[in-house]
Amino acid sequence: MINVELAVARGLSDEDIKAIEERHKFRDGRGVPADRWNLLRAWRANESELQKLWGFQPNPHYHKEFRIAGCTCPKEDNEQFVGTEYRYVSKICPFHGIEANAEVDTKDIK
Repeated sequence: MINVELAVARGLSDEDIKAIEERHKFRDGRGVPADRWNLLRAWRANESELQKLWGFQPNPHYHKEFRIAGCTCPKEDNEQFVGTEYRYVSKICPFHGIEANAEVDTKDIK
């Protein structure tokens, strides 16, 4: 479900709203890649595309990667840092932890 008031305020077209609803399906876990690195890249791309569809400048500091299924980083702590460059990271997180950082640069947000 999208924020209708925001959609009206931003002057979004019916086509934009439909595209946003389709992108939200990805957030719900439908059509996501099984491989964690492809999932992380796809999540970031999806979040950036949602920002564009809403009429905002893409900004990785507003991506909520802690919502990815399997991410063990603290949710409530990270929620307070949305919009900033700061994040709490769990050392054992398969996406952001110590082993993950050795395999993929989590700063490579596009």
